[in-house]
Amino acid sequence: MSKVDQLDWDVICDVISEQPVPEWDQVGICAAADKAVQTWAVEDVKREIIGVEFADEFPYPFRIDLCTRDKDTGAYHIADWKSKGDKRKLDDRWVLRESRSKQHKLYSAALPLLFPDVTFPIHYEVRGISLEERPGILTVPMVITAEQARVAQADLRSIEAHRDLLVSLGHIPWTRDESGCRCFGEMYKCEFEATCWGGESVLLGIPEQKSLSHSSSKEFRRCPERYRLLKVCAKSEDDDQRTAAGTAFHKVMEVIYNQLK
Repeated sequence: MSKVDQLDWDVICDVISEQPVPEWDQVGICAAADKAVQTWAVEDVKREIIGVEFADEFPYPFRIDLCTRDKDTGAYHIADWKSKGDKRKLDDRWVLRESRSKQHKLYSAALPLLFPDVTFPIHYEVRGISLEERPGILTVPMVITAEQARVAQADLRSIEAHRDLLVSLGHIPWTRDESGCRCFGEMYKCEFEATCWGGESVLLGIPEQKSLSHSSSKEFRRCPERYRLLKVCAKSEDDDQRTAAGTAFHKVMEVIYNQLK
C-alpha cells in the first residue's frame, strides 16, 4: 500500500472543518485537496519530501509550499500551490503571468541557502487549482537556471535600492505612478486613489527598511506611493477575505504532506 493510500482523511476532514471559512468554501477545499492528491501526490512521494510550508526572511522573505528531491539524481523540485475561486481563472493569461513571474526564480535562488547540496537547474511547478466542488487544475512546469536566479536577485536588489533612496530623501508623498491606479481594471482600482489625487495624502510614516519580498516588490513596481501607504496603513492583501479560502487550502495541504513525509 502506498503512502497516498494510507492518508488519514478523518484527520484531514477535521482540519478542513476547523478552518475559519464558510461551509461552501470548506466543500471546495475538500474537493480540491482530494483532486490535488490524485493529480500530484503520487509522483511527489516517489521523491524524498524535504520540506513543507517552510519560510525564512533571508536573503528576502519567502515561503516555499513543497520541496522534494529526486532519490536517483538528487535534483530538487519546488511545488507552489496557487488557488482560485473559479476554474475559469486558470486560463492562458494565468499561465503567461505565472511563466513571467520572478517569484519562482527568487525562491529557487534562496533554496541553496537552506540545503547546501542544491545544484541548478531546479525544477519548479506552479500548481493551479480551483476551490470548487468540481475543481479545475492546471500545472505550469519550468526549469530554473542559476543565471535566471541571479538576474532575479539583482532585479530585487535594484528595486530595494530605489525604495531606500526614497526613504533617505524623506519626501512625502513618494513618486506616484498614475498608470498603476487602475492597471488591473475598474474592479481592482487602487484603494488609495482618492487619497493620492484628492489632496489628502497621508503625510506621516515611512516604512521600515527591510528586505523586500516578491509581493512587496510587485506593489512598489506598480506605484511607490501605493507601496508606502500599504505599509504605513498596515494594509495587506493577506488580510483580504478573498484569500481566506486559499490560506485554508494551504493549511490542509501542509497537513496532507506532513502525513506523507
